[in-house]
Amino acid sequence: MIKTIHMNTSLLTRALLFGIALLPVVSRGQGNRYIGSIKNIGSAAASFEENGIRSNVPLNEISIRAFRYLHRHFRAAAGESWVKSEDGITVNFFENALQQQAYFSTKGSFRYSLKYYTGKDLTREVAFLVQKRYPGYSIDVVTELTDGEKILYLLKIKNSSSLKSLSVCDGRIEVQEELVNGGAN
Repeated sequence: MIKTIHMNTSLLTRALLFGIALLPVVSRGQGNRYIGSIKNIGSAAASFEENGIRSNVPLNEISIRAFRYLHRHFRAAAGESWVKSEDGITVNFFENALQQQAYFSTKGSFRYSLKYYTGKDLTREVAFLVQKRYPGYSIDVVTELTDGEKILYLLKIKNSSSLKSLSVCDGRIEVQEELVNGGAN
């Protein structure tokens, strides 16, 4: 059984930051108030879809360390979907209309994040570097991988005769894959 709790997002965020769940109490003339802390919402997975947060486990079983990291480093995160596995914790979310994923250890330490976007959103420096080395190619799709210190860009570039997969890191470009473009540009 999936239990749904309705509350405003800032209250939910504060409750999760302190590792507690709040129960709504309706009082006459005052609307909803939230009281009490509960250590366990239940054994069923919690669903906070109205507030943009989903999880395959109760939210109080997700590492508070991972939750705090996400909201400190990805302040505009929305549509979160948390998945806990034996390998760690993965959260899929959108930030500024871009699809992203962040990966954490089972204890909540940040491992890396992925961001997906089109070539028009690529940084000028990286786009210039690629255009200089591959004139006549357009940058199609970008996957940005970061561990918090370094950024690795995985790019798909194309022209009328060729498709290339590139990796770009620290100003170095490496061709990962090269294909003949059999379709329209």
